[in-house]
Amino acid sequence: MLGLANLQAGEAREFTSAKKQLKDEIKFLFNYVPFETFLQESECCVLDVTFRVNDNRELEDIYVEGNNKDLVDYANRVLKRNTIKAHSLLEGITFKVSIRFAHKS
Repeated sequence: MLGLANLQAGEAREFTSAKKQLKDEIKFLFNYVPFETFLQESECCVLDVTFRVNDNRELEDIYVEGNNKDLVDYANRVLKRNTIKAHSLLEGITFKVSIRFAHKS
């Protein structure tokens, strides 16, 4: 019994780690957003990126929402231009990642 519990705990940690790594990879794509192009001074925008991990471990059915149309369009272009491979544990799962952008002067 104890061995099974340890195995399940290990799988849960691996799943959590895979999920965090995927979210970090998505957020990394937006490290170099030209904020001055998309955000006015003191403006803030939160993008919600919803997607599903397919059987090839790639993101599909990507949908980006936010209160700044230009930033949403930019995010769509970035996500379509880059291929991210997720861990096999995440296949078939739908995720939502929120990314906050704020103009800093």
